[in-house]
Amino acid sequence: MDTEPFSHQLRRYRHGQNLSQQALADTIGCSVSLIRKLERGTRMPSRQMVLLLIEVLDLARDAQERFIWSALYAEQHVLDLAAPHYAEQRDLTSTELPPIEWAQVIGRATELATLWSLVRQPDVRLITVTGLGGVGKTCIAQAISESARRVFPRVVVIDLSTVSTQEQLLETVAAACGVALHGSSQARAQLCAALANEHLLLMLDTMEHLLSAATLLADLLQAAPALTILVTSRVRLNLRHEHELPILPLPVPPRDASKNLGELAQVPAVALLLTRVRAIQANTVLTPTTAPLIAGICQRLAGIPLALELIAGWFRVLAPADIYARLDEQLQMLVHGRIDAPARQQTMEATIRWSYDLLSSTAQRLFCCLGVFHGCFSLSAIRTITAQVGLPSAPPVIHDLYWLVTAHLVQQLPVEADETCFMLHGLVREFALRELHSLGLASTVQAATADYFRTTIMQTSPMLDGVPTPAWLQQMDREAPNWRAALAWLQSCGDTTALAELCVALSRYWLTRGQWDEGVRWCQAALQEQAALAYPLSSMLMNAIGTLWIMQGEYATAEPILATALELWQTHDDQLGCLRTANQLGLCAWSQGHLNVARQLLTQAYTVAQRIAPHSRNTANLLSNLGCVADEQGDWAQASAYLAQSLALRVELGDTHGQVIDLVNLGQVTLGAGELAAASEWLTQGQALAEAVGDQMGQAYCVVSLGNIALEHGAYTQARAQIEQGYRLFEQLDDPIGIARAEQMLGMLAHATGSVQQAETYLLQALQRLIAIDTHRGVADLLEHLAAVVTTDARAEEAARLLGMAHALRTRTQIQVCQLDAQRNATTINVLQARLGAHEYQQWFQQGVRVAEHTEVLTALLHTSAQPQKLVG
Repeated sequence: MDTEPFSHQLRRYRHGQNLSQQALADTIGCSVSLIRKLERGTRMPSRQMVLLLIEVLDLARDAQERFIWSALYAEQHVLDLAAPHYAEQRDLTSTELPPIEWAQVIGRATELATLWSLVRQPDVRLITVTGLGGVGKTCIAQAISESARRVFPRVVVIDLSTVSTQEQLLETVAAACGVALHGSSQARAQLCAALANEHLLLMLDTMEHLLSAATLLADLLQAAPALTILVTSRVRLNLRHEHELPILPLPVPPRDASKNLGELAQVPAVALLLTRVRAIQANTVLTPTTAPLIAGICQRLAGIPLALELIAGWFRVLAPADIYARLDEQLQMLVHGRIDAPARQQTMEATIRWSYDLLSSTAQRLFCCLGVFHGCFSLSAIRTITAQVGLPSAPPVIHDLYWLVTAHLVQQLPVEADETCFMLHGLVREFALRELHSLGLASTVQAATADYFRTTIMQTSPMLDGVPTPAWLQQMDREAPNWRAALAWLQSCGDTTALAELCVALSRYWLTRGQWDEGVRWCQAALQEQAALAYPLSSMLMNAIGTLWIMQGEYATAEPILATALELWQTHDDQLGCLRTANQLGLCAWSQGHLNVARQLLTQAYTVAQRIAPHSRNTANLLSNLGCVADEQGDWAQASAYLAQSLALRVELGDTHGQVIDLVNLGQVTLGAGELAAASEWLTQGQALAEAVGDQMGQAYCVVSLGNIALEHGAYTQARAQIEQGYRLFEQLDDPIGIARAEQMLGMLAHATGSVQQAETYLLQALQRLIAIDTHRGVADLLEHLAAVVTTDARAEEAARLLGMAHALRTRTQIQVCQLDAQRNATTINVLQARLGAHEYQQWFQQGVRVAEHTEVLTALLHTSAQPQKLVG
C-alpha cells in the first residue's frame, strides 16, 4: 500500500485539529520532544501510541488504515532498503496488526499469520502452500504476497497453470522478473545471474504439474541469497530447505452445532458461504429454520471453500432445504463457477480431475478403489481389497498411497489406533467412485469391501455374549460408515447368510452402544429370509434380535422369537445355546412382572451353567438377573448375594460392562433398603467405570440413582443436575424405561420442592411410557408416588384409589415394595386415614384394587392425560 509518510500524515492531521505539538503531547501523555521526532521521521510510534493518536486526531476509517500502515509497516523498514544485506537487517518480528488484505480471506487468520511469519523469516526462503484443489491456497498466497510489498522491495506473482515444461517455466519466470535471456543454451545461468543481487519475493501459483522442473527453484535460491520463493502446489516439491504449509478445509459446524445464530455465523465455513450468498442476495440472514440447513450444507461440503462458493450460486434458484436435499450428487451441483476463474476451478469436478490426471495409472486405479470406503479405512483394508482387483499388495501400493496423501486426495487421520487410518472427503470420494464405475470395477471392489468388513468383524467381535473391549468399540465407531455400507451391499445382493453373519457379529456393538433400533432393523432384514439360514446361524440371529427387542422394552415381540430360538437349541441338544436363550426369556418374564416364571427359568438355566460353564459370562448374566428378580420379590439378602457373586465373576473375566450392570443393581438394592452411603459407593464406582468404558446406559442409570440419593439427602440442586443429565443420556439412547425412570425422579423432586402440578405431570408421563411398552415394572412404584403427590393436593379419595391399584399390581406380579418406599407409603396412608377416616379410606382403596384387576381399565385410566412429550431441555 503506497501511503504518505507517517511523519507527514501526523503533521497534517495535527494541523487539521488546530493542535500545537505541545497540546498534542499533553493530550496523549508524552513529551513534546517525542512529537517533534515523530514529525521529523526520526522516531516511529508504538502500536499503543498509534491507537491514541487515531482517537485524539479523530481519523476517519479509511484514514485510520493508511495511518496504521505508515506507522507500523511501511516506514519502519525505510532506513535499510538499499543495504546489500537487507534480508538480514529487516525487522521481521512485528505481528501486532494484520495486513488489511487479510480481511478478504474469510476464516484463515491462523494460516495467514503462520505464512506471514514464515515469509518474514530471513532463514526461510522456500515455502510451499499445499492442499486439496479448491481449498484456498492461491487466495491465501496472494494475500500474503500483497502484504509482502511492504517488506520486500519487489514482489513478483506468476500463474503457472498454463506452463507445461521446464523451458516454459524458466522463460515465464524470466519475463515476469524483467530478465532478458540471450539464447537458450545458458538461459538458466543467465536468470540466476540476473537475480543474484535481487531482494525479491517470487510467488509461483499452481506448480503441482511442474515437479520435474522444480530444480530451477533450487538453482535460483542458491544463486540469489536475498530471494524468497512462495509456491502454491497440491503436492510438496521435495526440495532442500522447503517449508510446507498444508491448508485444510475451513472448520464446519459440529454435529451438535449451537442454536445461537450469532455463534453459528462465526464458524468459518458458514461465514464464507453467507458472504458468497449475500453477494447474490443481499438480504440473506440466518433464521432458526435455515440455520441447520446451512450448517448441514457446510458439513456435507466438508468446508472446502471452492465448493462453498459454487453452491452459493444455487441460492438464487433454490431454497436451502432443496439445495441440501440435492447434495447426494454433489459434483453435479458444484458447477457454474466464475468465468474469470481458471477452467480447473469453474467446477469442483474439474478441480479434482486436475489432480487425478497428474497421477500415475496405478495411483489412479488405487484412488478409484478407495472410493468404495465410507469414512475412515486402514492400510490392511486397502491391501486386502486392492489385491482382489489386481493391484499388488506389496510396496507399490504404499508408494501410490504416498502420492495420494501427498496430493491431498487422501487424508491421513490423526487417530489413536494400532494402524494408520485414512479417509476421502465426500466430494473426492464421489469423484473416485464415479471413475471406478467407468473402469467397470465398482461391483467387484464393493463386494470385496463388504466381504472384508464382514470377515474382520466376525473374527474380532465378542458376539452377543462376549465382552467388548474399549479398543474394539472405538474401532467399530471409526469404521461404522464402512460396515453399514457392507450391510446395505449384502442386502442388495440378496446374500442373506452373509448379512445374518454380520448382524450377529454386530449385535454386541449395537447392544453396548444403545443402537437398538438399527440392530433390530438389520436383524429383521436378515430374518425375513429365515428359511435360507442354516443352524446355528438362524438361532443366533433370533437370540440377537430378541435381546435387542428386550432392550427396547418390546417384551411381547421378543418372547416368540426367543421361544423359537430355544426350540432350535433344544432340537440340536445345544445346552449352551439353551441357557443363553433361557436367560433372555427369564429377563422377558421378569420385565413383565412374571417373577415366579422368571425365577424358575433363570434357576434352571443357572443349574445348567454351573455344570457346563461355571466361569463364563453366561453364568454371570444369570446370577445378575436372579439378583434383580430376588430384589423385586423382596428377598434383598439373596439379591445382594447373587449380585456380589456375579460382580466377582465379572471382575475375574474382565467383563467391565457387566461390572457396570452389577454395580448399578447393587446400588439399587442398597438404596431400596435405605442404606444410602453403601448405595452411593456402589453407584459412584459404577459411574466411573461406565465413563471409562463408554457405557452410556450404565452411566445414565448411575447418575439418575445418585440423583435419587441426593434427593433423599435434601440436596435438591445436585439432584436436579444429576437426574437431568441421566434424562438426556436416556434420550440419546432412546430408552423408554430409562426415560420413565428419570421422569419419576423428576416428579419426586418436584414434589419435594412443592411443585405439585409439575410432579403429577412428570409421574403421569412416566406411567404412560411404561404402559405403552406393556411392562408392569415400576408401575406400582409410580402409582404410589402419584398417590403421595395428590394427597398433598387434598385429593384424598383419588390417592387412596391409586394405592389400591398399586397393591393389586404388586399382588398380581409379586413385585414387593422396597423398604425406602414402604416408609414413604406408610406416611401417605397415615395422612389419608386421618383425612378420610379408616373406613372410608378402605372403601376407596378397594375400589382401586377392583380397577387394577382389569388391565384394560388401568390402561384407559393412565391414558387420560396428554401423550408423552419432552419435559427436560
